[in-house]
Amino acid sequence: MLVLHHDPKELQASLKLLRATLFGLVENFEFKHARDLFTRLASTRHPGLTDPQRLALAEMLKSLGDKATMQILAAFLKENSQLARSHDVFELMKTLGRETVPHLCELLSSAEPHIPAIADVLVQLGAGCGDIFSQYLLSPNAQVAHALVQVILRTDKHGAIERIASALKHPDENVRLYAAKTLFEHGGAKAGSFFLQMLKGTSPKLVSLAIRFFAKTPHAAAYGEIQAIVRNRGFHDFDGQRQDQCFMALMLADPERATAFIARSVLRWSRSLRRSNSCGISCR
Repeated sequence: MLVLHHDPKELQASLKLLRATLFGLVENFEFKHARDLFTRLASTRHPGLTDPQRLALAEMLKSLGDKATMQILAAFLKENSQLARSHDVFELMKTLGRETVPHLCELLSSAEPHIPAIADVLVQLGAGCGDIFSQYLLSPNAQVAHALVQVILRTDKHGAIERIASALKHPDENVRLYAAKTLFEHGGAKAGSFFLQMLKGTSPKLVSLAIRFFAKTPHAAAYGEIQAIVRNRGFHDFDGQRQDQCFMALMLADPERATAFIARSVLRWSRSLRRSNSCGISCR
């Protein structure tokens, strides 16, 4: 059973000693012992403590997730590039609590080999931290951005789509495409406005993905943009599957207008094809 002094000065001295002990274990890379001690101290089963003592203990434990601790963890990760996701250093990170989330986000960019393991920690700690995660979606490190897209998806059920969409502004097209594919798979109708913007963009890959999205998701506002694509000369360079997706998107967006437009388009193409064939015959 944990016993602490009631006298405020003695209490602070005891907590200072406990913190120094914990920090010393971390400093010596004894992460398992640090985690075990932290867990025991954080336990609510200390019947001998008063409420002020519990509060002071909790504040002391929270302070251990500070910048000094993170610097030690960063140094260890830098020296050890091959670590299992279950390594004690990552288990300690989970124990330190959600106050460490901003520090762990900062750590991602300097610990590339360990991004998946740190992302696992963020998933466990990150409920309600969507605003913090979204700040790092535009990280110049594409691996960091990719990892945080998945962290947000797994921790923010209500705001994930809007937050992930901010990665569509990333300067790296691979990150934009990764975010778009995530929205395609998980966004549903809520992602429609973001794919509508993609139709207006210059990236063939993103435009293609947007067409695929509207070919399975009705979105009335997409009709004009899809129609403009069909009318463009580049439409004839699309393969048959992509052309079919355009027509399907039009039908889902506005069946009545699409039916008339597609019928006129087919008739026009048929006449154009006949003229082309007759020219070919007469020129032989």
